[in-house]
Amino acid sequence: MTKPYLPSVHQTWAHSVCDRHTLANILSEQKVTAIETDILMGSFVDHDEIPVANVNFEERIPIMAHPPSRSSNLTPDIFFDMVFRCQDKAPHIKLDFKEIDTVQSVLGSLMDSYSKHCMDDLNLDEKLCVYLNADVLAGPGMQNESAKVDAEDFMNICSDIILKYQTSNLVWAFSLGWRTDPRAYGNGYEDNHVDEMLDLIKKHSKVTENVGIVLALNARQLMRGFGPIRRFMENVNGSQMLVW
Repeated sequence: MTKPYLPSVHQTWAHSVCDRHTLANILSEQKVTAIETDILMGSFVDHDEIPVANVNFEERIPIMAHPPSRSSNLTPDIFFDMVFRCQDKAPHIKLDFKEIDTVQSVLGSLMDSYSKHCMDDLNLDEKLCVYLNADVLAGPGMQNESAKVDAEDFMNICSDIILKYQTSNLVWAFSLGWRTDPRAYGNGYEDNHVDEMLDLIKKHSKVTENVGIVLALNARQLMRGFGPIRRFMENVNGSQMLVW
């Protein structure tokens, strides 16, 4: 079986880019090759143009923000427009979804902006990868808790988008993780965690066989034992790890 495409693991990352001015600085330097942003439902607050007193904090829309923050000056539309405006200098993008309610509209915004900037007309040296990231299963230290993002809902929504949009310059990757408590004692990632993830990927094989798979792993839990994760890597062709 052909190994699905994934960019090299050797990337210069900018993590948790959830501010418009920070994003502008990163893009202007052109040193960063991959950007990660966090997405949840909250309030759009443009401090440069709208006084805070005039903001409707009851209105909830997808924004780029990391919990516990619930406001941001960066929305998906603004984020993608700024990134794709870079054309052939556009970095890879990792979308870290904190809530399932954001996924559908954010991916729609991504593809609208991709088309607006005619990204498929470019002659790129390397394809642009969009990593779809979420903690979709309960992991070490959280056995009695549910994942923040429902696994089936996430896989179904993302799969529909992936199958709908076939592009020449954009490739997709799932970046899947477990909800963990880094402070928890125990054996770290165990066989049952890996089995559940393998079952999820197999169930959605119509898509997952043709896109890259990245495991998002907590460093403290990974240090307690690598055996189960090694088994995952051996079972999923061309998969990578992203350790945080």
